[in-house]
Amino acid sequence: MKEVAVSSIRYGTTDKAVRFVLVVTCIQIFAIQPINMYWQPFFKDHSVKEEYLGYLFTGMMAMLALGAFIASRLRNRGDEKRLILNAQILVGGFLLVAAMATGLPMAAVFFLLHEVPRGCWNPLMDNYLQKRIPSSERATISSFCSIAPHIGGVIGLLVSGVIAQYFGASASWVVSALALIIGAILIIRNGNKYSE
Repeated sequence: MKEVAVSSIRYGTTDKAVRFVLVVTCIQIFAIQPINMYWQPFFKDHSVKEEYLGYLFTGMMAMLALGAFIASRLRNRGDEKRLILNAQILVGGFLLVAAMATGLPMAAVFFLLHEVPRGCWNPLMDNYLQKRIPSSERATISSFCSIAPHIGGVIGLLVSGVIAQYFGASASWVVSALALIIGAILIIRNGNKYSE
């Protein structure tokens, strides 16, 4: 077990495909923390009564499911990396509009829209990774890739908490959106480090 774990971690930190998954997932987990934590206060600030938040949550789950369905139709095209980064930019763009919207209808529509490309992330990422890692180490590397990026989540919670406390939930969403967009663009520009 020790040998498998060590070799998998070594493989995971040196293989370009695994490194791509780790970096992208860290950015995504970092960025979605304030969305997960502050969507209810955000919509309460937009005069949504508490009893209606359940309907909004149902819409969020439906949009995530739609995104996963779309990803299932796209994942065999062989360009998962491009689709993942495009989805990340879309999430950031929709979230940026939602955070800066002054009226409830626009904020709600773009918030729900951001869930669709977000629902694409995991299916596309899993498919991308499973095609590129050896079967003998697949389970261990998959576990490694699912655990390691939570460091980004911890940092995201701390950073978004400070931003939300001093500047409000909307400001933390703007930072998250920019992190997603800029992060994806930087990865695209430095594609050689993550080439297959």
